[in-house]
Amino acid sequence: MANDLRAREALLPKIPLLATECRREFNRIRAALEQLVKPADVVQQIYLDEMVHRVWEIMRCRRCKVGIVNGRIRAELRAYIAGHWELKSSEEAERLANRWYEGPQGKKEVHECLAEFQPDESAIEAEAIRESLAELEVLEKLIVMAEAGRDRAFRIIANYRYEFAEKLRAASNRIIEGDAIAIEDKTKNDQRSAA
Repeated sequence: MANDLRAREALLPKIPLLATECRREFNRIRAALEQLVKPADVVQQIYLDEMVHRVWEIMRCRRCKVGIVNGRIRAELRAYIAGHWELKSSEEAERLANRWYEGPQGKKEVHECLAEFQPDESAIEAEAIRESLAELEVLEKLIVMAEAGRDRAFRIIANYRYEFAEKLRAASNRIIEGDAIAIEDKTKNDQRSAA
């Protein structure tokens, strides 16, 4: 299995991983898709790998969307704290916003400090999303393009298999009807004549 994977990877483009991404996870997705699609030859394997790359790209963009919003939530939480609670400094707002991410005790501390304002986490999330819309729109366009590429790879594999099946059906019919054997005999006779 490991030798098959190495041999196949030598034929295919390099795995498009970022420094933060896991090769094992990429190969797990590839193996799962291979098990479902069961490529029959190298052409289908190439199409399958194109599809794997597209699936990975879609997953990456979706992770990025979440990362962008999560990164923006801290800034929005800090702004919410600073706007609703009179702080001695912006450093204090930063410290309190950071406490939110340190676990249940940190969240409790923030809620206690802001109890009179009843912090609304969904409003903070909504503001983070609103502030991130331009970046999220770009990622959404990338996802749509990657999904279109993935769907195209599915169609190509299906067409390739269908055309192969049709060729195989026609060839088997010719053999059953004796046409292929007659063609083979004619080819042998032509080769003898040429010699």
